[in-house]
Amino acid sequence: WLRRNYCRRGLFEKAISMLSCLCENLKLRYWYVGSMLREIDETLDVAFYFIISGRENSGASDLKKWFRLNRSPSHNKCRIKIAEWYSQLTPLIDQENHRLLMSNLYGIKSQFIHPTYQSIRDSSVLSYTNGKVTIDKLCYGKTSRKKRLWELTHFTKSSIWTCFHL
Repeated sequence: WLRRNYCRRGLFEKAISMLSCLCENLKLRYWYVGSMLREIDETLDVAFYFIISGRENSGASDLKKWFRLNRSPSHNKCRIKIAEWYSQLTPLIDQENHRLLMSNLYGIKSQFIHPTYQSIRDSSVLSYTNGKVTIDKLCYGKTSRKKRLWELTHFTKSSIWTCFHL
């Protein structure tokens, strides 16, 4: 019980601290705060996983690994267990649909951290002349892309709600 409680509290404190940091950086319009969203969600999902599976053999084993080997259960494992828990809570929630929804949200939030064209767009001002793309300005922190900031704010709200919901 003590380990589970310590683990849960430590994970929630980490998530709240990261949310605070993310919000402060979001106020400053720093586009790279999106990379923190996935870490916050993974932290919350691991905490929730330990809450709902801590008394089961697999949950207890994962908790021991968390303490002794500094290993966290995979995020996919956590999402599957959480979807299973929600589907048992109410017949209105289909386990597979809930798991797919969680995986889709995870994928969308993961796009903020992958080295894709979108991430370059988030960090620069591009112009198009005669079919050629030119980088006019690099944004070393702040972005002027209001739509992207709105998306980040929207996802941050969902992480805040999840953090205080648990």
